[in-house]
Amino acid sequence: MVRFSSLIGIILFVIFPLIEAHSLSYEVKKYDTLSGISSNFNISLDRIMVINHLEEDSIASGQKLIIPECREQREYTVMPGDSLSVLAYAFDVSVEKLMGINRLEKMEINIGQTIYLPRIPRRGETYTVEKGDTLSWISLLYDIGIGELKEWNNLASGNIRVGMSLCLEPPTADEPAEIEKRTVQADNRASDEYYYQVPAGDRQESLNYYEMPTQSIREDYSQARELLESYDRQISALPKRGSELKDWAIILDPGHGGYDSGAIVSGEDGLGRPIFVVEDEYAYDTALRLYRLLKLHGAEVHLTVISPNHIVRNGTPGLTFPHQKNEVYNTVNVPGSDDFRPIGTNKGLEMRKTLAGEYLRRSSRQKSLYLSIHADNSPNLPEGTAVLYYGSDDGEQQRSESLAETLASKLGLNAFSHEENVCVLRDNPADAAALIETRNLYFKRNCWAIRDPNLREEQAEMLTDGILEYAAGR
Repeated sequence: MVRFSSLIGIILFVIFPLIEAHSLSYEVKKYDTLSGISSNFNISLDRIMVINHLEEDSIASGQKLIIPECREQREYTVMPGDSLSVLAYAFDVSVEKLMGINRLEKMEINIGQTIYLPRIPRRGETYTVEKGDTLSWISLLYDIGIGELKEWNNLASGNIRVGMSLCLEPPTADEPAEIEKRTVQADNRASDEYYYQVPAGDRQESLNYYEMPTQSIREDYSQARELLESYDRQISALPKRGSELKDWAIILDPGHGGYDSGAIVSGEDGLGRPIFVVEDEYAYDTALRLYRLLKLHGAEVHLTVISPNHIVRNGTPGLTFPHQKNEVYNTVNVPGSDDFRPIGTNKGLEMRKTLAGEYLRRSSRQKSLYLSIHADNSPNLPEGTAVLYYGSDDGEQQRSESLAETLASKLGLNAFSHEENVCVLRDNPADAAALIETRNLYFKRNCWAIRDPNLREEQAEMLTDGILEYAAGR
């Protein structure tokens, strides 16, 4: 579980004056809960706890809380002690997006410098093109796809001129037709974060809700590969973070998927409305974020399971990702029948190790890791992140235990490692293997935290730090 424990001292020392200057003060009312306040202001519970020095989620009537108005800011003047990383945390945006919006080639910023922040366009708002503007920059600033901007403004190309007024929303309310247009090409990101087909439901409606595949396994595999290749192109355009993992091949195994949902956990949002969290949907999103980060450090990375209609999704706090059973194994040996999607049987679990062996046989990298990404739902385990390891011989045991302990050391308060004989770890073809239960969803606050895309990104960053430390020691 991410509590930001290892960073609290630094973050509070540097960020607290910044937040105080660009925030509102909220007085707790009778019957308020911290989760309800976080939902109302669209700010994660963990973020509010860190900013307000809260170690528990209990609050009292009349108490004053600092709530950052991150999304209302349009620009920010750099103050002493600021860095891009701190601003990214404060204003809920990635460092890469801040660099793109501000046309920064390096992460250096200066006191007094104006930093432009992402904006959310108001209803009916337009943008007037100024000297030096490009369509790609405006796309970054408002988080709107270039394809959408061109379509909404009848632009045949990406050329724009000074003084031109650009529409920042669809010109009509014909949403079904708009979604169909936007989801034809894999490289044109739909505003609802899905490609080709969108789910029938906008949330997980109950413990028993699910959506079956609507096309053949071959069609789903073809679209899933196109999406993954599109994602790879997006990653290759990002600034590299280093080459520390250039000798490593890393297999990421998103837990469950296909016919196997994993845990489906019920909870409540900040307004007391029921929500349902599906393990495999969020495990896949975390794995995709980790996939990107590891590639940016030079690793060769493979996914065992891929989706035909989405890559990374942020979602919205009031909704949860619906359980879709359309994921496929990432293998070119796709059978003709539709009965060979991921499944939680021994055969299905062994397939994940078989795929790992195929990837490693084709790889020229000298060292290898296997990481299986999950989210637990157990009242018998602590609230922190659990990292499982197992070795079928002394060498595998030693390497996997070392990997698990290193990862756990980076995963925040109460994270722990322990030995467990699970199928995907037993006789695994990689040099070292671990299974990460990213959050124990039995605990209420974890049901909230796993829904926060910023915390999923933070957890992927922590896992990357652990992998880098383990690799440096080998």
